[in-house]
Amino acid sequence: MEVKRLEYELPERLEDFDPFDFIEKATDFIRKNVKAKEKIAVSASGGVDSTTVLKLLSMQLNEEAIYPFFIDDGFRRIIRGEEEAEVVKKYLSKYSNFKVIDAKEKFFSTLKGLSNGEIKRKVFRDVYAQVSNEEISKIKADWIADGTIAPDIIETEGRVKTQHNVELPYKFKKLEILASLYKPHVRKVAKALELPDEIVYRIPCPGPAQLIRVVGEVNKEKLEIAKIATDIVEQKIEDYCKKIWGKEFKYNEKTGERIPFQMFGVALDNKMKKLSYFKGLNKMLNRTTYLEEGIKRPPEPLTMPVIWFETTTKLTPSLFKISKDIWEDVGYPRVLYQVSGELRKDLPYLAAIRIVGSKDATRAKPMKVEFEYLQKIGDEIRKKNPLVAAVAYDISTKPPATIEFE
Repeated sequence: MEVKRLEYELPERLEDFDPFDFIEKATDFIRKNVKAKEKIAVSASGGVDSTTVLKLLSMQLNEEAIYPFFIDDGFRRIIRGEEEAEVVKKYLSKYSNFKVIDAKEKFFSTLKGLSNGEIKRKVFRDVYAQVSNEEISKIKADWIADGTIAPDIIETEGRVKTQHNVELPYKFKKLEILASLYKPHVRKVAKALELPDEIVYRIPCPGPAQLIRVVGEVNKEKLEIAKIATDIVEQKIEDYCKKIWGKEFKYNEKTGERIPFQMFGVALDNKMKKLSYFKGLNKMLNRTTYLEEGIKRPPEPLTMPVIWFETTTKLTPSLFKISKDIWEDVGYPRVLYQVSGELRKDLPYLAAIRIVGSKDATRAKPMKVEFEYLQKIGDEIRKKNPLVAAVAYDISTKPPATIEFE
């Protein structure tokens, strides 16, 4: 596969980045690479990255040459009760060649039963490429473009974790217009292109979406838990932010930090082998306790295993520091703090809430939310998913933990 990437040198400071200079170079890049009468397919998610790519292409090419498609793989989010495919249609239906591809059964049948996070990511990427190749062949397109940005390339090529849009087995030439940019730079470009704020500041979602929020073995029960929990978390935290700030999120134009940057729900098995439980706040605060009781440093840093603290004590700001201590002492990157329910072995699943602030996903901190509000969110998740025994809040930072669980 031939990949054409726009190499663009970024200034050290975000405030010195000139989106209009980038737009000029991007349109020139498109003009030099895409020849007259060539068709370009665009893998469009409805997010700021791929929508910005679509806008840049439409500035240089005729609409008839652009073929955006959205793959509904069955692992998409539910957004305020509406399936993501329907939400994306509202944004992209203005493109006459836009198409939604229903591939839910193909993805689920291939991924069902897989449990290793990196294997799931790679299998998802391969199926994604297969479905894309079939569609591009139907279109008879010469190119495929998408919203690939710098962190996607860095994490995949650095073997941190596989992103679904890098190193794909495409049979066609690939155009990566945003390959040098990070999320804050893309937002500035989108703003300069006069895209609506709901696109510019949209919460990013990983390509595999809820697949990597189904921790461990993939099945339909856990997928449903993750999807419903994510919708609950997004709605409740947007309402919470409106209550405390008067708006759904905070955005720092100077640094690019968005709070919250990502927020979602996660489904876990109640008897996961790499899930260690501790009861009581004293054990959480006493750094020698978990060392004495058998928690040992894993042989290498992993997304998992997880330490789960079961306690009725309210979460306080000082407790957010505990994940750093646990990482330094025993090398466990992820710490979950129970906010709802109880660890009943007669129910098969657990759920987690993840809410972080970040500017570009390379670093992230958990958002400090009132314990009572987290408790209400956890209670609603359990009410909607009766197979969930308990819900915890993820208080881990990135690094050492990743934002997503897998």
